[in-house]
Amino acid sequence: MKLRNVVGMLLLVGLLLGALWAADSFQPAVGPRIPVSLLNPFDKRDVSRVELATKDGDAIVLRRRTSGDDLWDVKLGDGFVRANDVIVDELLAALVQADVSEAFTGDDVNDAKRAEWGLADPLVQVSITLPGDDVRTGRFGSLSREGGRIYADRGPDTDVLVVSAGPFDEIRSAFTQGVRDPRLTDLRTYDVKKVTILRGGVATFEAEKDVAQIWKMRQPYSGYGEPTKMETRVSHLVNEKWLRVAEDGVQDLTGFGLDPPEAEVTLVSKRDQVRELLLGASTDLVAGGTFAMERGVPTVYVVSKRFADAVLADANDVRDRSFTRLGFDGVSLTVNLGTPDTTYKLSKIHSGWEIESPDRYPADGERVVEALALLREWHTARFHDGMTAAEAGIAESPHQIQIGTKGGGEVTLLIGRDLAVDGGRRYLAQRRGDSGVEEVLSGPIDLLSEGWLQFRRNTVAEWITEDIAFLGIAPGFSDSGKSVEESSWSRELQSEKPIWKMGVGKTGGLDAERMVSLLAWLRTIKAERWLSWDAGHNDAMGFSVDGSGAATLRLEVGFAEHLSPPAGGRTQILLIGKPHPDGGYYARLKTNSPGKWAFILSEAFVEELMKPLTRTR
Repeated sequence: MKLRNVVGMLLLVGLLLGALWAADSFQPAVGPRIPVSLLNPFDKRDVSRVELATKDGDAIVLRRRTSGDDLWDVKLGDGFVRANDVIVDELLAALVQADVSEAFTGDDVNDAKRAEWGLADPLVQVSITLPGDDVRTGRFGSLSREGGRIYADRGPDTDVLVVSAGPFDEIRSAFTQGVRDPRLTDLRTYDVKKVTILRGGVATFEAEKDVAQIWKMRQPYSGYGEPTKMETRVSHLVNEKWLRVAEDGVQDLTGFGLDPPEAEVTLVSKRDQVRELLLGASTDLVAGGTFAMERGVPTVYVVSKRFADAVLADANDVRDRSFTRLGFDGVSLTVNLGTPDTTYKLSKIHSGWEIESPDRYPADGERVVEALALLREWHTARFHDGMTAAEAGIAESPHQIQIGTKGGGEVTLLIGRDLAVDGGRRYLAQRRGDSGVEEVLSGPIDLLSEGWLQFRRNTVAEWITEDIAFLGIAPGFSDSGKSVEESSWSRELQSEKPIWKMGVGKTGGLDAERMVSLLAWLRTIKAERWLSWDAGHNDAMGFSVDGSGAATLRLEVGFAEHLSPPAGGRTQILLIGKPHPDGGYYARLKTNSPGKWAFILSEAFVEELMKPLTRTR
């Protein structure tokens, strides 16, 4: 490299270093360090006292009841009353989030500027007390020109901060709306686990949530409270707002009908906090309401009629009339109603249902779900609290219905004697372990008494009609059955063009459209209803004694020898018996394993089988 080039590069480096030194030497002066928030970071749970004051002399003083407690009191005169803890919590949350966007040092802000920003005579001031007597103060002036933020400081001649307006809005709301708790008690509906109501020293209502968070009644009966009605009643007891303050610091309760009270309400929270509310006796001294108070708090309020009604209402108004109190998680149904057909078990297997006993069959899932829905909605018509299980015929009766639930739980319903009542029948029954004797509607028992076959899946047979090599129809022995055309048809499925041929000794051609239609019907045979069958039912159902024929017709179906036979064997026979009184026809399917079942076949299916297969012209 030439010498002159080296010298040029050295000069450039020197100029660059000089520029960097000059830039560093002439940095502008840095303003005050901007704090994170108006009152510096704090945990609202550590605040024990809050004081609010306006320039007009109004003041609010709040104190936390105990360390770590979320309950607050507000000063009223010489004493304190309960504050609205929700409003206090929102105020503290806003103070925690009072972020600072700009800061001006106290020395740089003159009196004129402080007055312009509303801090010569602040609108409001807030002070909070933290552990160790750490008291922090904030004062609020005017809104900034940009809006949404406000000028504030921490006292006279301190730095001026531009902060979010949220805390100021909460303080202003506290003065305009008040921070006094508008309810008789500080508990919320979800807090309460037990309610007791006494009138004249006698428990007229006692209910408690069990481990499953279900309301269970203890007095004046043993049973369950209807969930929605119970939550509504508890809500009216704890959330109803008083109409107005009758008197603070009251000493003599006699004039308010509170000594003695008309009723005493004891509320116990999940944390075992106890609150006692007193309802005044009926009096003409208060219009549009009733006197009430919390025991131990010397303030009498006027409360609404709705609160009084919640205290005085009949406990039977919230009684749960759902007999089973069953949810949507049933996974088994075991029935024992005294006969072989009404002794059975259904179980949920994965996403489907099956009949587990007395024989194992696929179940009709929709039918099972409908039965469980009926059980879930089983209605109690009347309660017999004083009746024993023996008097109800339950103690000696083996009849019961068990519903298994997810997680291994089980609801057992004990069925006693039936009652003849106007308009139908009812049963005396009991839910094992947690209820007295109840009089229930008969609908679910009537359904389950139809037997287990009603739950069997309705598919009788599913045939691959392309594999059928033989069809034979024989007329029945009844008057209508004798009119059925006798015919037999076969085809060689291994030939290039399998065609249907009429049996030996018969004449006439095949009605191809009729054959296509018949095969379509034979693809799936469905039962309208399953029935128990044995030889003793043949005459009533219309089957011949030897099983060879039937009242309406006999259909024989044969499957090709070179193909795997379907379930039930290579040759299967469908017997169509008499018409059923309620519609359809009695039918049986004879297979390699004939079974002991009959079923009802639809009229449309049977009419299709009775049509002739030969051409009429």
